Amino acid sequence: MNKKLYVGNLSYTVTSDELRKLFAEAGTVVDAVVISFKDTGRSKGFGFVEMETEEAAKAAIEKFNGSDMGGRKIIVSEARAQESSVSGVAPAASPVSAPVEPVVEPVEVKAEKPVKAAKKAVKEETKEEAKAEE
Repeated sequence: MNKKLYVGNLSYTVTSDELRKLFAEAGTVVDAVVISFKDTGRSKGFGFVEMETEEAAKAAIEKFNGSDMGGRKIIVSEARAQESSVSGVAPAASPVSAPVEPVVEPVEVKAEKPVKAAKKAVKEETKEEAKAEE
């Protein structure tokens, strides 16, 4: 088992220190971090806690998964390997991925509006009739 844990559904006000203090109840915490947006600094509502031993990690999952923290029911599970992505934001997914090809969708070319096309046709017919009469 991995000693690093994923902690989800966190209140946006929870800090890394609060996360560390909570998980210290299950064992020695090596690191605790709440993930935030780079541009605003606002919490993304999840974080990671690394426990010193696998036993402490298991104890933390059993103790805190589904428990209340800051008025929200938190999710605690074993962290999965990070997957690289094109956008720079890596979703939690399996460590094996296929290259992503850009999707190019065809662009619809707009035809003339029916009314405009009808007026144009009538105008051309009128011109042809005028020429025929001459």
